[in-house]
This record gives sequence, C-alpha cells and structure tokens, in this order.
Amino acid sequence: MKRWMLAVSVFFFLFSQGKTFAGPCEFRAGVLFPEGTSWMKNIHKMEEEIKQKTNGECSFVIYTGGSQGDEPTMLQKMRLGQLNVMMSSGMGLNKIDTAIEVLENPGLYDISAGLPRAYQEVDYLHQKMLPVFQERFRKKAYELVALASQGFMYVYTTKSVKTFDDMKKLKFELWSGLLMNQKLCEGFKLNCIPVNFPEILTNLQTGLLDAVYLNPMTLVALQWHTEVKYVIDMPLVHGIGGFIVTKSTWDKVPPAHQKVIAEAMQRYLPDIHAANRRDDQVVADSLLKQGIENIAPPKEMRESFLTDSRAMQQKMVGDLYPQEILDQALAHLKEFRTKNPLPDQRGAGNAKN
Repeated sequence: MKRWMLAVSVFFFLFSQGKTFAGPCEFRAGVLFPEGTSWMKNIHKMEEEIKQKTNGECSFVIYTGGSQGDEPTMLQKMRLGQLNVMMSSGMGLNKIDTAIEVLENPGLYDISAGLPRAYQEVDYLHQKMLPVFQERFRKKAYELVALASQGFMYVYTTKSVKTFDDMKKLKFELWSGLLMNQKLCEGFKLNCIPVNFPEILTNLQTGLLDAVYLNPMTLVALQWHTEVKYVIDMPLVHGIGGFIVTKSTWDKVPPAHQKVIAEAMQRYLPDIHAANRRDDQVVADSLLKQGIENIAPPKEMRESFLTDSRAMQQKMVGDLYPQEILDQALAHLKEFRTKNPLPDQRGAGNAKN
C-alpha cells in the first residue's frame, strides 16, 4: 500500500552533466524538502562528510523544494540517462523490483507494544534484507545503497467508524499505477475509487472520497488534514524508501569512494529516521489538539485486520514477491522477537506512541 510521500518524503537524486564525470563523482541533487527541515540538515551533514572523506572528489549541488520534478518524472529521467541517482519511496522502488513491497505488507510489524518497539523491528528487518535487495537491484542495473524508513501510515476519515466492516464501506482513494495499493484494496475488500493524485483534496471536499491513508506529516503537508475529522488508531503499513544509483554511474565511482558514500548514508540514516519519527509524533499530537478525533479500534477490529493481513501476505506471493522473500522477512522478524521478547504487560500501539 504505497502512499506517495509527496512533499514530506526525501526523494533526492544526483545527476551528471554528461556521459562522464568532471571528477570521479560529481553529483547534482534535487530534494522535495525545503531548506531548514530536519531532513535537509542531515543531508547537508552527510554531503559534507562525503566531500571531506573523498578529498573533495565527490561533490554535490543540491536543488531543494522539488524543482527537479516528482518521483515518476525522476525515475523516467534515470531510465533515459538524464539522471543517475534518486532517493525513492516504495512507489519508485517497486517499479524496479516489486519484491521490495514485502517490506510494506500490512500487519507485518507488531505494533501492540507501541511504535518505538515497532520501529525497532523495521530497522532490524531493513538491515537484514538490504543485502537481498541489493543483489536483486544489481541484476536490474541499479545499486540500492540504503533503505530508508518513511513511517507508519494511518487511515484518516471524514466519517466515524466502529468496526472493520465500517471501514470497508468508506470510499478510499486508489492512486493509479500502484500494484500494491490495488492488491490491498482487493484483499481487504475496500471501496477504492480511482483518482488522480492532485484531485484527492478536492474529492475529500466534495465527498467523493471519505478516507485517505498516509503518515501525519504528509497529511499536513498536502493540506488534507483540513478535510478529515477522524484518525483510526491502527497503523496499516510502514512505508519504505531507498537511495538508488544507476549501475553505470555507480561503477564509475572509485571503490574507496563507494565505501565512503555507503557508510555515510548508513551513519546518518538513524538521525534522519529519528527526526522524521519525532516530527511525525509532534504533528500527530498537534492534529488531535486541533480537533481531529482519535478512534481506538475495538479488539475485534484489530483482530480482523491482522487476520486479513496475514492472508494477504501469502496471496501476494507470485504477483509481488516470491515465496522465498516472504519467508526470509518473516524469519528475520521471528528471530528479532525471540531475541527481544516483550514483557508480559504490553501497551496498545497508536498514532501517539
């Protein structure tokens, strides 16, 4: 269920002026985030570290505020050779390899003890599965340098719901071109309405849509929060992102510089994730104070969601990912939970944890 992280997710790319670099790795970067955000502050720190550790041989020019286009545009430019690097959401990543959507399966992470614990599972699984997807992406002419966390996504509605069946009656948006969204709409038997992304706000205003699903920061960035009245306190999925480079570009970068770039990204990702998760929490709290009502799903609703989620994980084998990939992901999560057992008293996970 890939939500387009427009305006709040890092989608940053670097591209060369021509067929060869002026230096070993001269990059130009574009970011949807404006200057001054937590994301940009950490990106600049990472940029400076890479410059210093490569003695200035890897340099960057970063264009902020989305001046280089949206994600589909950037991905197309990469395929045409006009761009060579991109920080993509799952929407872009799954156009290269749909198997990566296994990380966005509904109900994959245990949110029963709260989001801090769930995020530990996210980070552990990303670490374990990164080498698997790096190998798959290389076969498709891309280098997946790092995986990123986009945060947990919730259903925001214009109508109150009390049961899972109530939620299925809501009119959800179905953004075209996203196979995972289509599969989830079918699997959960949601009432999904095909709609162009720029029209979602208008459709919420006119009542053609009742519900959207995304993380709190994106909700506010897109101004959709002005039309919704409720948030269902049950994360549907966790969104992913990834830093990808065309293999032809990556192969031109000296191995020592490749190592510096990869290590810098891995070092700063925890800070980026921490800032993103903290900001999401602040926004979620603010929305409740502004009058959006929190709906705590009853036990039956949560159980129905988890039952359907587990069934869907298996149903998507073959269409999105092979059985082997799903088995690996589930085995890693089982391993984490065995090594890090929960206490007997477990709190309920919600948008405020």
